[in-house]
Amino acid sequence: MNHQTWKWISRSIFFWVVCLLLMGSFFADAYTLKVDQVGYHPNATKHAILEDVPKGTEVKLEIFDPTYKHAIPFKIGKVLYKLESVKRFVDDKMQGPGAERWIVDFSDFKQPGDFQLRIKGTDISVPIHISEFLYWDAMIPSVRSFYLQRSGQELVGKNNRILREATHLEDGYVEDRDTGDIFFKDAGGGWYNSNNYAKFVTTTGLSVAKMLAVNEVDPKNMRYLKLDYPMAEPGLGDVADYLHEIKFGLDWLLAMQRNDGVFYRKVAGKSFPTTKSPEYDTQRRYVFGVTSQDTAIGAAVMAIASRNYKKADFGYAVKNLIAAERAWKYLETHPENLLDVDLDDDAGSREYINAAGDRNYRLWAAIELYLATGKAKYAHYIEKNYKSVKIEPYSWKNPVILGMENYVLYTQSDKRDKTIVNYFRRQIVHSADMLVKRVNNNSYHVSVLQYTRGSNHQILEHASILLSAYRMTHGNKYREAAANMVHYFFGMNPVDITYVTGISPNSVKHPYHRFVQRGGQVIPGLLVAGPNNYPNDGKTPKGMQAMSYVDDEKAFSVNETQILYNASLINVLGLLNSAYNQIK
Repeated sequence: MNHQTWKWISRSIFFWVVCLLLMGSFFADAYTLKVDQVGYHPNATKHAILEDVPKGTEVKLEIFDPTYKHAIPFKIGKVLYKLESVKRFVDDKMQGPGAERWIVDFSDFKQPGDFQLRIKGTDISVPIHISEFLYWDAMIPSVRSFYLQRSGQELVGKNNRILREATHLEDGYVEDRDTGDIFFKDAGGGWYNSNNYAKFVTTTGLSVAKMLAVNEVDPKNMRYLKLDYPMAEPGLGDVADYLHEIKFGLDWLLAMQRNDGVFYRKVAGKSFPTTKSPEYDTQRRYVFGVTSQDTAIGAAVMAIASRNYKKADFGYAVKNLIAAERAWKYLETHPENLLDVDLDDDAGSREYINAAGDRNYRLWAAIELYLATGKAKYAHYIEKNYKSVKIEPYSWKNPVILGMENYVLYTQSDKRDKTIVNYFRRQIVHSADMLVKRVNNNSYHVSVLQYTRGSNHQILEHASILLSAYRMTHGNKYREAAANMVHYFFGMNPVDITYVTGISPNSVKHPYHRFVQRGGQVIPGLLVAGPNNYPNDGKTPKGMQAMSYVDDEKAFSVNETQILYNASLINVLGLLNSAYNQIK
């Protein structure tokens, strides 16, 4: 071989080596590696998503500890785990015609700490956090967000800094429809529902019930949850912080009950506030209408409260039970669906009126009152009506599934109607089985088939059903599916964002929330509504399913917050904390 030929061959080899290196670099740069940005529980399932992988490419991943120190000088870090388990999906056209999505499973790696998940042979890595306190730590900001959305009270932060002056101190006025007379009814306090400073019995009641469900499962540990209240917080120390915050909502609900037992439905102004902090919303606010729907919700929630405060504050438990039974007495004497609603009542806030009637709410109230009292009249009502309602994920339109779960889990064995228990259990477990299949067949472990308004709340309530099935059957597949769904909220989603404000570097930063918009400071722990395939805000892209989302303060179709969203998040995180930390 002459010199010229060898020179040509050498240059050719060099050219192709460079090309291969450049191609490898190009492919590596194209990869997108997504993890749970908040973290993983050591005993829970742990997945990451690797996207935009060229079809047919082999990629190796590993967990690396950058703080590991060797005996050999200058050598830092150690590979602790090599990932072997990979599931490949080609379920999204946005991946491209020749690309794959990989689900990487490292559930076997259980060591607590802070590490890097990295693609071997590249400079692509993402931090991962593993902690047994993960669910607990993630739950606390969402519980504290209720304090930061209180009405009628000055809010104080760290170092005694006033976050907001006391607001809406004249809630509210009742207008007699027959005479036109207006009188004042003290309905101060409570939490703002969302963006417009209205307060609703429906959403407050459902939120309280969801949070008390966590306490009912795990009362011992919930006593240790601390919310960093200011020294001047009224009543602090009478009960644990968690029950103390819930009591703030319960006190307002009690104020919304009329002497005859019926409940008013909301407090709000007659026009929507402009983008301003609540202290500048000076319009007169009214106490609107009475409904059998809200009366049944009040009865159910007060009965639940009577069970949860029995040891912590017996007097308060009795007060709630009296209110619950007074509400039921009203419902007994008024069997028809009652709606004292006028068209003008909802000009300044939404309505929360279920056009299908109040049957779901009445059954829920009967179940919770039976569990609180054991009285035969509630048992008879349940026996007569338990098959008359549809089992659906918990929502303001149909919250009865929480009563069904409680009936299965908390009815004393000597007082059980086994037919009813078995019926409720079968329905819930059957729903959970269908959800497990959906979660396992979706690369993002999402349970919804369509992304509609409030999709994040729907997914959470699916997770809640799974956790109920887990408690009824001890089947690990339900617990694992629920844990996988939580990763979606914390960054393992198509838009690579944590849908809860302030708990990771890439959290939502521009929620649709008047107080946040006006104050310029995000309240940590707020869950936003999530992707919506059918937005109407002029900001969110339409028809893109899970990609129909934008982090914009004017994108009310996807970035609105509500207390019920947060209550559901608290519920799921609290139940996961109990499930994975083996709370009995």
